[in-house]
Amino acid sequence: MQLSEYPLQEKVNAFVEKLEVLPVTGTTKIDKDFYLDLSEKIVCPALKWQNSDGQIIDPFEGYSVPMATARFVGACAGLILGGRGDEKIINACISGMNAACKTVSISTEKYIIGSPAFYVKELMLGFKALKGKVDKKKLSLWIKQLNSYKLDIAAVSMRHEFDKQPEWHSRQIPGNGLTFLIAGEMMKKFYGMADNSEWIEKQMPYLPQKFTEFGMWRDSGDPMTYDWVPRMNLSLALLYGYNGNYKNEIDEYLRRGALTMLFYLSTSGEAPYGGRSSQNNHNEVTIALICEYEANRYAKLGKTKLAGAFKRAAHKALLSIKRFIDMKPFRNTKNSFPPEKEHGREASYGFYSVYSLLTASQLGITYTLANDEIEEAPLPQEICGYAFELPGAFHKVFASCGDYHIEIDTNASFTYDATGLGRIHRKEFPSELGISTSIVSHGNFLPLPPASERNICIGPGWVDNAGKKYWLSEFWEQIEKTETKILKEDTASVEFSISYTMKNEKWGCRVIKEHYQLTNTGLIINSSIEGNVSGIIFQVPLMKFNGKNKGIIRSSESSFKVQSMNSEYNVKCLSSNVKSIIEPFMASNRNADYQIGCFMSENNNITIKLSIEK
Repeated sequence: MQLSEYPLQEKVNAFVEKLEVLPVTGTTKIDKDFYLDLSEKIVCPALKWQNSDGQIIDPFEGYSVPMATARFVGACAGLILGGRGDEKIINACISGMNAACKTVSISTEKYIIGSPAFYVKELMLGFKALKGKVDKKKLSLWIKQLNSYKLDIAAVSMRHEFDKQPEWHSRQIPGNGLTFLIAGEMMKKFYGMADNSEWIEKQMPYLPQKFTEFGMWRDSGDPMTYDWVPRMNLSLALLYGYNGNYKNEIDEYLRRGALTMLFYLSTSGEAPYGGRSSQNNHNEVTIALICEYEANRYAKLGKTKLAGAFKRAAHKALLSIKRFIDMKPFRNTKNSFPPEKEHGREASYGFYSVYSLLTASQLGITYTLANDEIEEAPLPQEICGYAFELPGAFHKVFASCGDYHIEIDTNASFTYDATGLGRIHRKEFPSELGISTSIVSHGNFLPLPPASERNICIGPGWVDNAGKKYWLSEFWEQIEKTETKILKEDTASVEFSISYTMKNEKWGCRVIKEHYQLTNTGLIINSSIEGNVSGIIFQVPLMKFNGKNKGIIRSSESSFKVQSMNSEYNVKCLSSNVKSIIEPFMASNRNADYQIGCFMSENNNITIKLSIEK
């Protein structure tokens, strides 16, 4: 195993050095029982979705969507293992186990969502929880059904996605689905149900090719969700005993990926945005699961402060989704729209039942990993100021300073995200008030009408000499290269610059330059345009409605202000000779509806300050 140097190791070392000498001040004051509290708020209403055959019927789709029943089993199992499984939950879990094991045994294996790969992990949690609660005949039947599929066929059933893979991705290398199979098979081996170690070992050479030097897994299109999901599965594979030839290499990638994750987590506790399956609550739970795994890793090594940082990250991630799970009915996506509207759902998957129950099931697994003897310690964003880039793969820039956190996509996928600043968060403020993810006009998910007229981020546009407007947020393939320079990093201020060079000058602009300064008082951005342009424009989404709370928007020639949820988002233009407008259309992302405020200047540069306050 010869891996390249870990790019964030210097930042990690500086963080750990501070961590070891700083006292712990203030904790979240929660323990692993909180995980079950959240899970119960999903499982108890979901009991009503189960039909007489044990299948979970999605309340809005009207049929049993793939994986929903298995994830219901996993969710119930977590409560049972945590001592919260009353007779009703136990019986529902048994009924669901009967139905889901039968589904696995008769799977057509025609489509990726029909593969047994996505069922077994949760069903093994069910097996563990129910082992002493059913007779040997039923256990034997479940074991037979869970061993009925052929692994090679199950793996091949997922390979239809390869036709969509980019050039870097060999069509012989599976996507994240293979990691589900591996985790499930390791759990089966652990419980003495089957030993497919030889098959698992044959798959392992593919896996290192999927990781970046940051320890992040690359799935098709570089979605952020499918960085942490495969790492979660491979963490479970190691937890349940994988000890083959690739253990050390995979473990090193998992170590790196978890540390990278610790740094890219928002000060709000939320997972990054980007790509498919974004803004669903299961993302933070999966991150919490990995964090509990990593907390145990460092506790065993005697690195108690680093273990405590991962413990705190798990708690902060779950606290960030509490307000959505507390809603009645609970929400599975980070918005307050009625769940039957399915605002923010993927166009072809991610249904309410299956993603809600995935959240609950992951909470159960996380509960089983959690060690409450590990005490919380500060996170990197709480004691350091930093910025870093994920160049090439993922094309992201993250920065944190004080209470603030920002995320930038420097070359967005267009159908899911827009190029530019797509997130500004402040700790303990509603994440959608500034913006939590960019806006796209025709995305592969279901925002409620009206659709945006263009892709939108916080950032610049320009007017060419013919009077036509262009926006950085709309550019993707037109960008020849980007360059990020980190200029300053400390607890008082983080500064960096990004330049975007276009492939040619046919749009009037050749180069866009942005300078960011992030402090505990907010964010200052200076944007400039090089080329044949007659002026610069700067756009900022202004929250109008999140499904429950309205935003009161006020504007002047040089400022916008949004008041909502006992908070205030302030946008000020620090440049002179500008005028402001609010676009005549509304625009939606997965979180809320926005109006779009713009500052317009005849100059070629503009400076904006953003802050979120009480």
